[in-house]
Amino acid sequence: MEIERLLELLAATDEETRQEARRALEAKGAAAVPALVETLLDENSAVDWGDAAIVLGQIGVPAFAAVRDALAAATTAEAQRRAGWAFTKFPPEEATPLYIQALRHPSPTVRADAAYALGNLGVEATGAGPALVELLGDPVEEVAERAAWALAELGPSVVGLLERARRSPVRVVRRRALEALRETVGDDGLRPRDRAVLERLVRLRLCGDRPTPFEEASWLAVAGGDQAGILELLELSHPRPATFAMGLSAVREDWQAGFSFSAPEYPELTRVFVTPELDGWTLVVGPWCGPYAEVRQMREIVDACRRLSARYGATQAYAPDLYSDACSWVLAANGTVHRQYAWSQEAVVDEGEPPPCELAGRARHPGTSIVLSTYEVAACCSISSRELGPSTPMRGHGLLARTPYGRLHGEPRRALPL
Repeated sequence: MEIERLLELLAATDEETRQEARRALEAKGAAAVPALVETLLDENSAVDWGDAAIVLGQIGVPAFAAVRDALAAATTAEAQRRAGWAFTKFPPEEATPLYIQALRHPSPTVRADAAYALGNLGVEATGAGPALVELLGDPVEEVAERAAWALAELGPSVVGLLERARRSPVRVVRRRALEALRETVGDDGLRPRDRAVLERLVRLRLCGDRPTPFEEASWLAVAGGDQAGILELLELSHPRPATFAMGLSAVREDWQAGFSFSAPEYPELTRVFVTPELDGWTLVVGPWCGPYAEVRQMREIVDACRRLSARYGATQAYAPDLYSDACSWVLAANGTVHRQYAWSQEAVVDEGEPPPCELAGRARHPGTSIVLSTYEVAACCSISSRELGPSTPMRGHGLLARTPYGRLHGEPRRALPL
């Protein structure tokens, strides 16, 4: 009866009352576990299921088996989500051995969530390495992928285990071990034999690679298909063959890393994707290429456009922003920059003669600060990233390269999809 009363208090609107109920239920220990698990799974309960999950985690080991069994028996997606969240929140110092045992549970959902919990613990769970390596051969793809991810999160201590797994007679285990190694040491950290395997895989993917549209990155558009000359003029280095999936993922992940407090300064400037020749243009893709009005990058990109256009006849730079109305472009031909336009809430640049499409946009929308999207200007003047697709004429293959900033600070180690 007392536990039922405490659960009623756990549904109170007053936070202080709920905190007291959580502490009292935690003190009940194993005696409160059945009622808490029932509440956790009850979609009609007045108790916030997150509160029930928190108390179960605070009770710790006495609640572990009950939550594990609830996860294994869950018959709805919502019940599985709730039980899975609670299952991964037990105190690591107590639950790590139990999570390792759960990697061999008959339920694939339990195995996958146990791997996830261990991966979240990172280097604190290095003892889980051998059991996670066993899961690389799991018949359920999701479980094996979660194990590979968790192994990478455990850090350098599992490199030896993964290198031994690379000699497994089971092909799928070798492949998944390679994926985990790439996440752990980066492509440059692979042993020569594994690096050669990776290069062969990339070459195979390149055979069927086709252009992919993108919206979330800035780019330079350079007339022609002289990748080597573009790399030299922009001082890009360490080029390696890359599919569209690899190249676009790299610049996307680098951009997202820029929002992480733990990332080095400006990680988004480390790499660019240099596309094959696309309908007469080569694109250099990445935040490093963006002419932004409010930073010194505008000056640097204007200079790059000037130098590139002097060699190739025409070069343009484009920087859209999906999250605001900010936009910018630089248009250059034969060594002369004819147009610079950049608009954001912080600054405005409006220099040179607008191209006909921009003038037409101004005529349609007189008195407005934004006349065309970046993609519309690109489509009129060269090629729009939004319009790329399987039918876009293509010659050659893409390259992933380091910028001068990337040479100085290094590039992320995370593996890229092939």
